[in-house]
Amino acid sequence: MEKENSLKENFKQDFFYLGVMAIITSFLGWFIENLAKFCGGGNIDSRFHILPFISVYGLIVFAVYLLIGNPNDITMFGKHLFKEKSKKKTIFSNITTILLIYFAVFFGELIVGNLWNLLFGVKLWNYSHHLTHVTQFTSLRSTFSFGTLAFVLVKYIYYPSLNYLKAHMSYKTAKLITCIVYPLIIVDSLVMYLSIIFFHKAPVYWHLKLK
Repeated sequence: MEKENSLKENFKQDFFYLGVMAIITSFLGWFIENLAKFCGGGNIDSRFHILPFISVYGLIVFAVYLLIGNPNDITMFGKHLFKEKSKKKTIFSNITTILLIYFAVFFGELIVGNLWNLLFGVKLWNYSHHLTHVTQFTSLRSTFSFGTLAFVLVKYIYYPSLNYLKAHMSYKTAKLITCIVYPLIIVDSLVMYLSIIFFHKAPVYWHLKLK
């Protein structure tokens, strides 16, 4: 119970800093998706959003805080998976973390892609042209590329970034940024979802062929 209370208190204290990180991560997700499109076909687009943010990537910031914690000492809702402290435990903790991330990416894409297709007849993406595709909505290439990138970000950037924000940004500023910007990101995503539900296609607000 003590650990759960500690997690709850820490989460409350860190919430708006996590919000700022979620905004940054939402932009990075938008940017990385377009970078992948550019490398694959020489084009970029709005990624179905008006603003250059994809909210689901921002939600990962909160999921990591609650479900993974530090990859060297993985926790789930404040409870440590490995009790003893040793080099062996650290290795197993990191392996568990990256496997969980691979699992989340693989089944996350599979479930979300199939749900939108079954419910609304919309294909948000299609990996059928990938040699490693498992279905049209997931592939080993996307799982390992996105999963490995996510692991590196969590292990080497996530907590250093959180600590940097806490040291260099006031709580009031973090709260102001989160309360103004993140609701706009959520509304933008809702517009996309409503467009899919009512018009059966994801909106593309702009598209550029760069090569």
